[in-house]
Amino acid sequence: MLERLLRPIDRVLTWVVVGLLVAMVSSISCEILLREVVQAFFLKTSGSSPDWLQQLSAPLNTASQTLLVWVGLLGSPLAYRHRAHLGVDAIVRLYPARVRSALETVSTVLVALFSLGVLLVGGGMVCARSVNYDFRMPGLEEFNRAWFYAVLPLSGALTLLYAINFLLHPGRAAADSAASTSEVSLGEAHDDEEVSR
Repeated sequence: MLERLLRPIDRVLTWVVVGLLVAMVSSISCEILLREVVQAFFLKTSGSSPDWLQQLSAPLNTASQTLLVWVGLLGSPLAYRHRAHLGVDAIVRLYPARVRSALETVSTVLVALFSLGVLLVGGGMVCARSVNYDFRMPGLEEFNRAWFYAVLPLSGALTLLYAINFLLHPGRAAADSAASTSEVSLGEAHDDEEVSR
């Protein structure tokens, strides 16, 4: 049942991360254009940078930073779901299947505890503190800083859901991991064939 709930979440989360990534690249591109082209033009022609340029640059900088954090923290549960996160498993692969399975369970429980404690609860507390003390985003003073931190509990909740799903269906998690590994291997083999031609 949880698996059925997670499928549409996966699709929505994927599109949200893609949309945020496009917005982040656009924002950073605008920052670079303003700084390297427009500001350079004004410095060369008049010897100084206009005030409006700095007023436009500060919100773009804050938006870029916020988008970077959101892409990273929303991409993390998605990578965890597909077992595409970074991990060193060279030693774990040497153990028998039963030990690997136990280590996988321990790892999943630790991820669930981290997601619950640090991201969900801790992130929620940071958001609440930002609202209570009315912290503002630099360059975007109309927005509360809680918008910057709101991704922490969201990322924690998603990662916790995925970890619970892995605990409820340990065989399926291993199969998903193996499938994603074989997809990469097939892709690499196909690329090797292309190169050899």
